[in-house]
Amino acid sequence: RLGGMFNVSKHETADGHELRLHSSDAVVSLRYGTDPAVERARLLKHAHKRAVDRAWEAEKALVASGLTGRGEWSPEEREELITRGRVQGYDGVDIHSVQRYPQLADDPGNVAFRTDAKHKRKRRNHHHDTVST
Repeated sequence: RLGGMFNVSKHETADGHELRLHSSDAVVSLRYGTDPAVERARLLKHAHKRAVDRAWEAEKALVASGLTGRGEWSPEEREELITRGRVQGYDGVDIHSVQRYPQLADDPGNVAFRTDAKHKRKRRNHHHDTVST
């Protein structure tokens, strides 16, 4: 009885099967034959990417309207943000860990913009801290 409300499709994935129910307002994905931990990581990664994309869109809109935005952008970076929608050399990173707070994975408000060097250094230091404990 889903015919009028949803489009239903079946897909084979590399590690199992997926049944998708699409509507104008939602997509429901039922995956089976996959490892739950791997699937959780896949979903968090996908949600984080979506949050980062939405954070860049919001930042572009703020800067284009003459507001400061979240980043401390130089005039050149502001122009790049307005024209390209992103600033080269910056990544969207989680403010709060989505591993610890998965409900924030799809939240653009949980995204901060960091230069690549700072982000790599932070990850390297975090890895070092994790190893030493």
